[in-house]
Parts: sequence; C-alpha cells; structure tokens
Amino acid sequence: MFFVPLPFVVALVLVFLLAQMTWRQGAVVLANRRFRLLLGGYALLSMLIGLRWGYGVQTLMPLQATLAVALAAWAWCCYQSLVTATPSRWQWLHSLPTVLVVLLFVGWPQGVDAAVVLACGGYGLALLWLARRGPDALGLARLDEALLAHRALWATALPLLLSALADVFIAWDMRHHAGSHSAALVGAGQLLALLLCGYAASVAAESLPDQEPEADSPAPLAAESAESTEDEQRTMAVLHTLLQDHPLYLEPDLNLLRLARKSGIPARKVSAAINKVERKNVSQYINAWRVQQACRLLRDTDQTVSDAMLASGFQTKSNFQREFRRITGSTPLLWRQANRP
Repeated sequence: MFFVPLPFVVALVLVFLLAQMTWRQGAVVLANRRFRLLLGGYALLSMLIGLRWGYGVQTLMPLQATLAVALAAWAWCCYQSLVTATPSRWQWLHSLPTVLVVLLFVGWPQGVDAAVVLACGGYGLALLWLARRGPDALGLARLDEALLAHRALWATALPLLLSALADVFIAWDMRHHAGSHSAALVGAGQLLALLLCGYAASVAAESLPDQEPEADSPAPLAAESAESTEDEQRTMAVLHTLLQDHPLYLEPDLNLLRLARKSGIPARKVSAAINKVERKNVSQYINAWRVQQACRLLRDTDQTVSDAMLASGFQTKSNFQREFRRITGSTPLLWRQANRP
C-alpha cells in the first residue's frame, strides 16, 4: 500500500514557508537569498530522509549526510550576514567540513558518522555562542524584528545540537541493533529539528532590510568626541539629540549599524550605553521612540491604527501590538479611547 512518509509532509511545510517568504518580499538583498537557499536545503534534506527511512533507499545516505553538514555550515553563514555586511575573507573555510565528509565516503566510510556529529555539533555551539551575545549582536537586523531574529538564532542552534546527539544515537543503534530504533528517533527528533530550523530561517529573513546595507562612511565631526569617550551618559546624550533632530526611528529599515554610523559612535559603545543607562537592548530603546510617536498620532490625529503604525516606523502589526502593550500596558485602540482629548 502506498503511503506518504512524515518527512515528505515536513518537506511540504518547508516548501510552503519558502513560497510564502518569496511572495511576501519584493526587493531581495543578498543575505535574504541566503536564507531562501537555506530553507530550500532543509526541504530537500527532509525529502532525502523520507526516501531513506520511508522507502529504504539506502543509496541516498551519502547525499543526506553531506547535505546535513553543508546546511549546518550555511546556517552559520546566514546568521553571520545579520552581524556584518562584509563577509570574512576566510568564509570559504566553511566548505571544508562538507568536502571532508565527501572524502570520507570515498576513502574511510567508518569516519563519516563522527564527522557529521562534529560538524553539526560544532556549528550548533558556534550559533549558541552568537545567540548568547543578545539581540544587539545582530546589528543588521531591523530593530523592530531584532528580537524575533534572535529567537530564530536560538531555534537554529539548539536543534543543531540535538541533531548531533540524535546522529550519535542512530550510529550506535545501527551498529548494535540494526537500526531498530532509528526510524522512531528520526520521526520524533530530526524532523522536528528541521521544522524549527526552517521556521527560524523564514523569521530571520523577515528581519533583513529591503536594501543592501550602506557602505561605511566617515563619522560626523560633531560626534567624534562622543566616540572617543567611554562615558555612557555622553553617548546617550548624543543619541537623544540625534533622534530628536533627525528622527531615524521612523525609518522601517533602521538597524544598529546604521544608528551607530549616523551617530559616529561604534555599535559596541551604542549597545553598551543603552544597555547600561536605559536597561534595554537597542531594539527596545528605538521601539520606545516609535511607540511615543504612535501615541502622538493616535491622540492628536484621526489616522487609523494601521496608518499610525506605519508612520511610526513599524512594519508588522504583531510587533507593533507587542511593543505598544509592553510600553503602555494597553492596546492601541484602548489607549486612544482613554487619551483622546
């Protein structure tokens, strides 16, 4: 009797996420194309898993293992594109684990399992290290989406580590029990990990600006004194003046690196000053300015909530509602009813 293995269902969900991502976004920056490729790779890997475990096509095992390692390395490169717009000249080194797995299949197949575990576990730890630096580490993510992008980073790092542990168990089970428990683990563990990683990739791609990041430009002379000092209060004064005189927070694509470039202060100092003085991350700080603007529009104009949201720098209703409730303790409609003159 013909049946559809669960991995094929997972692949279909991932393809749907990919189609949804493609349909929502117009101009696509290079980093966004990377996330699309990552999501498509997850869908292909899920299909290979279905063919192997659902229909017993063992000849696909080398391709499956190679693709799993390549996707782990590619996931790291994708999230690095949220950190810096300039790829490292050593980025090509991330292709070496994939090449190593191919060579092991040719010369020493017994070492493939260990290579896959080390690669997936290593990239999982690297992503975990990046996630522990907080949302401000993702300097190219739009500030209204930085928190979600940071959660997506966690949702990729942890499944990679769990996938490495699952590979250890599968290798042990294949050697000692002829794989009698492996199919269940693949269904319960690895497919869930693929779903999480795929959804995380679609969320992280949403945080990217619609245009390529600007090239670095010289710092304004007025801000150079603030750049040379370590006084957080001076840094906050520069930021406050900048945001009052030039309301950058109204720009939907604003991110930490652009804010630092406009203020003439290194991104690291901007983040540290906001964290220490305001007790917030950069995303929360900028969104507070945006919510203030939204409150002014809701109180003093007849704009709809959606128009006020867009005019305040937010792009998605979910983020606007979340940040508005966090800051005011109310929904936009209720706040307007209580504060209209």
